[in-house]
Amino acid sequence: MDIMIQSPEDKTPYQSFYSKVVNVLRRAKKPWAVKLFAYDWVTCMNTSAMVELGGWDSMISYYGTDCDMYDRMRMRNYSVEEVYCGPVYDTGESLEDLSVLYREGDELNSITFHELQALFKEMTRRKNNPDLGERNRWQIAQTGGQGEPWYRDLDGFSQSLEIQIQAGLEVLRAKWHAKSCGLIGSGLKAGDEWLVESIDEN
Repeated sequence: MDIMIQSPEDKTPYQSFYSKVVNVLRRAKKPWAVKLFAYDWVTCMNTSAMVELGGWDSMISYYGTDCDMYDRMRMRNYSVEEVYCGPVYDTGESLEDLSVLYREGDELNSITFHELQALFKEMTRRKNNPDLGERNRWQIAQTGGQGEPWYRDLDGFSQSLEIQIQAGLEVLRAKWHAKSCGLIGSGLKAGDEWLVESIDEN
């Protein structure tokens, strides 16, 4: 998996993605915990909020852990905010030639900028195309290496990962008796974890 970030060159006045992120952080009102610039692809976290909350619940693996963490932040009146600073692309493949990203001597909002944007969109489309398989298939794309140090069986890794994901969701359900994200919407508050006695199965 790779993340491709483009500064919004087609917007005026121009500001780079980095400059926009810095300005957001400078204007941030306390108490804030997380700024999600493209959910967990590009995120800034306030370490003091993490220290107060005790960090991630490492017993909730993978997809359930952000539901738990972000809602615990909100329960303590920390903000978890989504902010747009420019396009971010989640791809399942890498560029063969990374030098195309540097565009030395090129102008803002050029033909090359739009060609790269179209390429990133196509790479994202391929990753999320159900006809091409599961979106995380990149995890089992690399083959070979059997008998070498750190080799892992690809099918075994994929199965193990899915087991861990489901186990994490089961811990989330046991901790909050919630079936999914949106703990605050269920009326839960800080201190309710591990104390809720039943879950509505309807």
